[in-house]
Amino acid sequence: MKSFDINSLVFEPFASNLSRFLKFSPGLWILLMALAVPVDFSFSLGPLPRLSPIDYFCALAALAWMAHIGPSRAVPAVLKIFSLPEILVWSGFFLFTAMMAIHLGGNVRGPLRWMEFLFFIFLASLAARESPSFTIRYSRVLLWMGSLLSVFGIWQFAHSGGDYRAAVGPFRQHNIQGAFLSLVMPVSFATAYLERGNLRRILWIGAVLMMIAFLAAYSRGAWAGLLAGVAILAAGTQWITPKMTQRVPVLLVLLWIVGSAGLPILAIHHFPGLGSLSNKVPVSTPAASIETERLLSSAQRPIYWRAAYQVIRAHPWVGLGPGKYLACLPQFLDEDSRQFFKFELTFMKRIDFWQHLHSIYLQVLIEYGGIGFLLWALGMALLAGTSLGSLMASRDILAWGAAISVMAFLAHNSVDVLFVNSLDLLLACYLAIGRSSSKPKTEIS
Repeated sequence: MKSFDINSLVFEPFASNLSRFLKFSPGLWILLMALAVPVDFSFSLGPLPRLSPIDYFCALAALAWMAHIGPSRAVPAVLKIFSLPEILVWSGFFLFTAMMAIHLGGNVRGPLRWMEFLFFIFLASLAARESPSFTIRYSRVLLWMGSLLSVFGIWQFAHSGGDYRAAVGPFRQHNIQGAFLSLVMPVSFATAYLERGNLRRILWIGAVLMMIAFLAAYSRGAWAGLLAGVAILAAGTQWITPKMTQRVPVLLVLLWIVGSAGLPILAIHHFPGLGSLSNKVPVSTPAASIETERLLSSAQRPIYWRAAYQVIRAHPWVGLGPGKYLACLPQFLDEDSRQFFKFELTFMKRIDFWQHLHSIYLQVLIEYGGIGFLLWALGMALLAGTSLGSLMASRDILAWGAAISVMAFLAHNSVDVLFVNSLDLLLACYLAIGRSSSKPKTEIS
């Protein structure tokens, strides 16, 4: 393979794309948004609501694309990327959630966030089809970015005396640092393996640093997700065939999503005492927050399951409504959980434990209800399953790395919500690689 130095890796591609930037270059927009993933803050511009840098980049990219292609060609362009079933299912989801937002007095910010996720996939798919080298270049960018953030995380871990809670990198939680690295490491190791030039040793050092930072972050959900992705890839490549890539992975992803939301609900239904906060609510003092974290860290998931069960039992079809989670949740909590909710507001001055249910699948279920959840689950299964089938059936080592990351993302979201930190942009790019007909020349002989 051709060797690369820093000029050919960074400066020359940037210079060559700069002239096309204002006209609309999907690859460069994706690069800018990927680099903004670790920027974990939001701000407002004038009358606009508080948005993250990625949100602003996404809006600008959408405007640039529309100006470039024209409104009359927008629909045909979308149909080239998304299948008709995907468009119908997601249209049904957006229509339903908009109606529920109006009917229940919620807001459409949540549904718009899923629309942004679809635009990520669309934009990355355009980039992959426009340039066959997009996958390789994007993977190298992730490797360099992950290496730098890993050095930061390792320094935090060492400086704190080995406290994993300090190994957060640029993020606010060690779990998010671990999740980010679990999505970056597979393609980074593949990229280092493929490199045959002068940068080979440097890329391998960066990949190893990511592994060290990943372990230091002590994110059990990220560990389990990555191990699950590797195991499923090892098993799936043995039996996934081109004929099976269209339906079987879609069905398996759908079963995983539905099961990740349904099994916790069934567990609470059959074991009503599971997830009770009895005798676990701390004394109402600020110092108790430290002990509370230790007390709840090992058994907090069933507490969330119990809250979700109460909501679904009361509103099985429409849920709480888009954007009404924090406003409505306390009325569905038992007395101890409600007291803990008030405890956080009083002494911590913010909602931390109850900020979400630490499962994207349960979160979607209680906000959008059974109808909205099934539409969303089918839409996600169509997107992820189709791409996963193509990635796993490939003999492309970068495609295999992307497949591991997709499965790690889906698995980790069973015990956390990774969409809140824009890590779904990385997922969208991997799904676009699977959907793209253009593949990098990195096949294994």
